[in-house]
Amino acid sequence: MTLIIQPYSFWKGHYFEYLRNIESKNNYKIYCDTKSRKIKNSIFIKCFKINYSKNIFLFFLSRLLNFLKTIFYITYQMKKKIKLKHNTVHFLEFEPISILTFILMNLFNLPNILITIHSVKPSLYESFFKNILVYMQRIVFLIVIILLNFFRVKLIVHSKIHKENLSNFFKRKIYVINYPCEAINIKIKKKKKINKILFFGLVRHDKGILKFLNEVNLSKFKLSIIGKMNAKDLSFINSFKKKNIFVKNSYIKKNKIKNFFLNHDYLILPYTKRYAGSAGPMFLALSYGLPIICSKIDIFKSFLKTHKVGKLYDTATFEKNLLKITNKEHYSLSKNAYSYSKKNNWKHLSLNYNNIYKNL
Repeated sequence: MTLIIQPYSFWKGHYFEYLRNIESKNNYKIYCDTKSRKIKNSIFIKCFKINYSKNIFLFFLSRLLNFLKTIFYITYQMKKKIKLKHNTVHFLEFEPISILTFILMNLFNLPNILITIHSVKPSLYESFFKNILVYMQRIVFLIVIILLNFFRVKLIVHSKIHKENLSNFFKRKIYVINYPCEAINIKIKKKKKINKILFFGLVRHDKGILKFLNEVNLSKFKLSIIGKMNAKDLSFINSFKKKNIFVKNSYIKKNKIKNFFLNHDYLILPYTKRYAGSAGPMFLALSYGLPIICSKIDIFKSFLKTHKVGKLYDTATFEKNLLKITNKEHYSLSKNAYSYSKKNNWKHLSLNYNNIYKNL
């Protein structure tokens, strides 16, 4: 049996969806949330009410306390039902202090441990204070990763780049499972006019859209910036606002996402070297057969070279090079993107996870 653990089911984004889409006929799902949800073979844990989006301190506090609450439940409540030692515990998130606490609490009853790590390098901010906290967390992260070498732990990441980065510190098994796309049924068609670019997702400095606007003068293309942002960033973006730039400062519900992706021709990912995640919007775009235009950071370089679903760009020649993409080439990129999504959706993620569970 595998216990599949999601301590952050209540966070906005794919946290709950990630848990829900892993098939678990012979497994238990344990999740920390604001309310109980309809999930088979699951156990609900009430989360602490902390406004994690208010500031970085509350974000770290929410991560720590809700993860600790979850592992205390696993250790002291689940052991009444099953013996941890003869099973596997799969953490869908990694919070270093909590993971180490779980190991120490169960040192003589330690199960096989799987941990999915979604980001490896730290996300940096404009704020000096925030970066101090991030670097402190980074030190703890690396110390715990090194300590995990001494226990029955295996890691799972969503890109080869993340595996390479972790391999410098973790010498045990690291699986790579591609981040899932949505299972969308559409027909890819050739487009007569290609001039609409979409930026989608939370606006942060490490995602580079502010830098992009400052460096690229768009005249031949329309740009939509769709995502939640703070007042300062909104003001900065509005200072560039022209007829060809549309801004929607809002978190987009899942049932509204489709319209944005189907009504644009490219997804722009101008992420900076500070970005440390898995680029969720990229996989959403691929689900809709939308080619991606990316900055030249490692996570995109290898992916585009392998799958041919988009182009890397230089700010100095952005429009010039984008205009060189013919309708025929755009159609080819779209087909490649959609084809990738069909082979790497939530169903495939679940199959890959269950294969790992069986082989432990």
